[in-house]
Amino acid sequence: MLGFDELGLTTSVTLCGDASNMNDSQELNFVVTGQVAPSELPVVSCKFESQQQQVRIPKVSLGRVGANCSSKNDYPTEDKSSLVVTNCLDPTPKFYQDGDVTQDDEMLDITGQFCEAVKSLELGELLHDPSFGLFEAMSAIEMMDPKMDASMICNKGKRPILTFDQAVQEGFLCLDNVSYEDHIGIIDTTISCLVTWMEGHSLAQTVFTNLYLHRPTAIGDKYLRATSVASLKLVDVIEECINKAGVFEEEDFQPSVYGYNLGTMFTDSKTSSMLRECEDDLQKKIKLMSKTQQKSPTQVGVNEIPELEDINDMDKIDALLGRMKFLRLFHSLILHIWKRDDIAECPALIVGCQETLVVLQKTASLGTQRNMNESDTFMVGFELLVNQRLLPPTFPRSTKIKSTEDAFKFMEGLLNRIKTVLKVKLLQNFHGIVDFFHAFSETRPCVLSRSLLQLLYGPMRFKKPGLDDMMDVMKESVRGFIAPPVLSSKFKGKNREVSECVDMFFERSATVFANVLIACGHNRARLRDKLAHLMEDFANLQNETEKIDNYVHSLCLQMDGIRQHGNCFGTWLLCHISKIMIRYIYSGFELELYALHEYAYIYWYLNEILYAWLLSTYSRAEAYMLEGETLLNDKNGKRSGKNRQKNSKAKSKAYTKELLILQAEQNLTGGYFKTLMGLINDNRIPFPNIEFDNEQCRYRHRFAPFAPIQTPSLVHYMQYKQISELASAQPAANLYLAATKNFLQAKQLLEAIPGSEKEVLDLLKIAKTNFVVVKLLASGHTKDSRSPPEFDFSSHIHFPVMKVGKEAAN
Repeated sequence: MLGFDELGLTTSVTLCGDASNMNDSQELNFVVTGQVAPSELPVVSCKFESQQQQVRIPKVSLGRVGANCSSKNDYPTEDKSSLVVTNCLDPTPKFYQDGDVTQDDEMLDITGQFCEAVKSLELGELLHDPSFGLFEAMSAIEMMDPKMDASMICNKGKRPILTFDQAVQEGFLCLDNVSYEDHIGIIDTTISCLVTWMEGHSLAQTVFTNLYLHRPTAIGDKYLRATSVASLKLVDVIEECINKAGVFEEEDFQPSVYGYNLGTMFTDSKTSSMLRECEDDLQKKIKLMSKTQQKSPTQVGVNEIPELEDINDMDKIDALLGRMKFLRLFHSLILHIWKRDDIAECPALIVGCQETLVVLQKTASLGTQRNMNESDTFMVGFELLVNQRLLPPTFPRSTKIKSTEDAFKFMEGLLNRIKTVLKVKLLQNFHGIVDFFHAFSETRPCVLSRSLLQLLYGPMRFKKPGLDDMMDVMKESVRGFIAPPVLSSKFKGKNREVSECVDMFFERSATVFANVLIACGHNRARLRDKLAHLMEDFANLQNETEKIDNYVHSLCLQMDGIRQHGNCFGTWLLCHISKIMIRYIYSGFELELYALHEYAYIYWYLNEILYAWLLSTYSRAEAYMLEGETLLNDKNGKRSGKNRQKNSKAKSKAYTKELLILQAEQNLTGGYFKTLMGLINDNRIPFPNIEFDNEQCRYRHRFAPFAPIQTPSLVHYMQYKQISELASAQPAANLYLAATKNFLQAKQLLEAIPGSEKEVLDLLKIAKTNFVVVKLLASGHTKDSRSPPEFDFSSHIHFPVMKVGKEAAN
């Protein structure tokens, strides 16, 4: 092993293979891990037993280097994360990153001593420094091994990899008079690369495989130059949006541009004007061709004769026109949201993009089609491996460019998601805003649409809407939820201490809930982790809210004409905490984290603990509002008894729909729990080997994030164990019958909800189906079967359709 020590940084180089029989003419391959500073050359210290020598490595560059590097241009210098050593036994100095090296540099050949020292090692032995541990060994790669070194892919091809300048010299790249077929194919493939990039791959392996984007100013064809610049500006604004939102992870998005210029010499307005100019030119061509087609050959003028050659290309010109229009409209759409400017124009831009996207889908066959043969070019102007040496030293990662059809489907879905995102600007109720963020996250949107939502409503990032605006919305939400007297217009300005306490509560709450909205911008797996960490923030907020409620209540008791405050703020906060805890548990179903034998205590916790607390919170808020309205009416004495009764009924129906849905979901979870207990009694639920299983440990792990929360407090395993033992003592048929009552109750509650929303209809279908299935189980259907049931989550991500026996097999 060789150790590089420079400026306090250590880079370990591990000798790979059996070097005991190497001679001076052979080349050694090294595994390189760690970092060195680029300011000076690293000095190699070779220490074996009592021998120690130092030598400068002649061929060192910052970047990824593979074989066949013959010039300084072959060594990319953009990536500062790795050190590459090749041909270490070559005593002839070549060059460094900072300039050429002359023969005058002091060099010392240690090849003989090195190979002699290696003979003392057995095959498979590794001599390493204490700083080179298991982590470094496992994360190291074997350089120049095609299975481990990503840059070696370049040497596997049957043809040379050409850069932009080389492709122009070889005649591979056409810079002038590009055919319509090639231009359509280039744009379609660029859109496919753009979509592949947004799905988590690197720009070097996707968008920048298009050689035209490397130097768009060198392109002579004005159409191709305009679309190339537009593609670069589109990458630029998308990268800015995603970076600004900051809700992506490594698996979602790779922001590195590898030093490429994203069209900074062109402004956004210049890009738009270039595309408009090309569109006008193409429209004139189409109009001229239409007129020429309507004339007889003898009526065609002299100036129009050259256009006759292009009459058959009218469909291709129209297809190219649609693509240019799509790039311009889509770029303008993302730019408007990025600048948070003229959002009212976005719906019209979305409609325009959707209309032109239909044209793109219908005319995709008119362009040059891709060649999937590795021995030939992928597409005109594309080189898939041109940036392979820019990639960090990692294992080769397969990047498959999406097909044109799939790319257009992705863009269609993206436009629909952006249309949904724009609806957040219309929401004024805080409950609605939080539910909107969670509902949008459940659809598993792409990283761009998640980022756009954060840009449109990011209180922690912008002043408008900022935390102050969020506090105002939260006050309206609390006022509509429980109507505390300290938020009424009559109380305003009566007590300065109460006002300060109220402002303190909303200021603390706004920060915590803003972090919840940010968490909803992450992917579902990261959202679950972030919700678990946010439980501690909610626990601290809950403690502070309890103190504020008590203090405000004591102050209100000293004031005449003011109703008791009670724990209004705590009740409102408890409602949101219960919802977040429920969403946290349900996310486990979406991510398929729960085993079938865990479903019982999962649904029990939802039914007996979380839904019970949430419903009691709504009931408490409703009772408090009715009490306040009654006291106000009695005090005024202006309304008749009939009017007071009507108003009370109107107030009691404020949350009727939401309460019905929550009660139906509670009954569904209760039905699942009882059905599962019955299946366990019938030995139809497979359990892991008792020697390797600990149900208490699994239970504690699933609900550990709830430990900091005081209300609802974490229910310990022993309480569930008592309930499950009581259920195990009952016959399975009795449990099935009890489950049918729950499913029937859920069905009746859902049928009482007016309207026909998709969510309600899906839950109603699930309740009806499960009612029938469990009723068959209660009657003894498939009683002798021991096959596990199937829980089908295709209809709903949280509430499955149960299938048993022959139905499950089908």
